[in-house]
Amino acid sequence: MAKPRGILGRVLEGLGVTVLVAAAVVLAIRLTELAFRLSPASQLVQVFEVAGVLIVGYTLSHRLAAAVKAWARQNDRLAQSTAIGLLLDLLVAVGVVLALFAVFNVGLSTILYGSALTGVVLALASQTLLANVFAGLALIVASPFRNGDRISIISSSYGALAPSYAHEMVYPSYTGRVEGAGLFYTSLRLDGGQLAKVPNSVVIGALVVILSVREARLQRVRVTLPHTMTLEVLRDAVAHPAEPFPPTPEGRAGPNVEIAEIGAASWDGLVTLWTSEPDEDKVRGLVLRAILPKLAQPPVRSPPSPTPL
Repeated sequence: MAKPRGILGRVLEGLGVTVLVAAAVVLAIRLTELAFRLSPASQLVQVFEVAGVLIVGYTLSHRLAAAVKAWARQNDRLAQSTAIGLLLDLLVAVGVVLALFAVFNVGLSTILYGSALTGVVLALASQTLLANVFAGLALIVASPFRNGDRISIISSSYGALAPSYAHEMVYPSYTGRVEGAGLFYTSLRLDGGQLAKVPNSVVIGALVVILSVREARLQRVRVTLPHTMTLEVLRDAVAHPAEPFPPTPEGRAGPNVEIAEIGAASWDGLVTLWTSEPDEDKVRGLVLRAILPKLAQPPVRSPPSPTPL
């Protein structure tokens, strides 16, 4: 079975076909000049050259569109194929216009000088837009995640937060399933049900955590208890839970209990466990539901020792 080709391989194949067509067009024009003894500057030759430029441009656009569609169909990227096709058609159109200017002996320096100020103004006005476009192209080519993947986006623009409770560093993240990635935005269906449109320039510079891959990871569940509840009680609740914990992956240690912090009226226990379940909220709910009945039971007090006579 042949290995699936990436988008770059398919685009290069389309460029190769276009080069062959361009070589055939140039050869046909030169043979026409020799056969009819035409001057390269004659109007008839210019008509042939314009027709040749349009043929080459159409071939390039058609081959690139076919390459993008084949890649998108093979990699389940149909949502992005239209945006990529429009961008490639725009680049081909710019190339065709420049080639037509060359046919009519319009110098490139004249074009550049005439459009220099306009180009600067447009570049400044569309700086954010272009940043999103190039970031979108990078995401499409690199494919760090696919549609349907559950991911967390932690923006590099924000640092860790230190809340007053529960005294642990919190990394602001947006978690959900990817519904599509275009040239400007990445659509993320958040766990709360909202649809978030994240600019590609933010995604390309963010820490993206793939949560849909079920690999073993260490998760932490914090429990606040009064001083009347001893560490042994929490350890017993974790060792003999009322409901089963998420299964521990092979080769990993079982659940462990540590003391995270001691306050004036309470202390925080930390239950750590290895699990392949990617949803942290689900793991936290399972652990708390499993140990709550044990913690709710009144502590067993040992009978007082008899008073010596």
